[in-house]
Amino acid sequence: MLKGLILFSALAAAGQAGGDDASACTPEQLAAGAVREIISAQAAHRQSHPEVGYACGLEALVEAQMLLDTWLAGKRVEGYRFELWCDTTDTPQT
Repeated sequence: MLKGLILFSALAAAGQAGGDDASACTPEQLAAGAVREIISAQAAHRQSHPEVGYACGLEALVEAQMLLDTWLAGKRVEGYRFELWCDTTDTPQT
């Protein structure tokens, strides 16, 4: 689960180096910020719920109050769409 999310984070962050205007964010920078928000929420969820581990969906992070409910509406950032899933049903998710 996190391998795909981290890969996406690295790809989105690749666009951060090229901006001359520090006050304007590129779509890639906004997407990278959203990915960092998900990663932080996952870390907090795993620590708060060690019996479950990582959440298997954005809905679970919102229900646990780790993300704002705007994520339930299919939050998009400048054309990027975010999803979480688990390949297995094992618990805890690691």
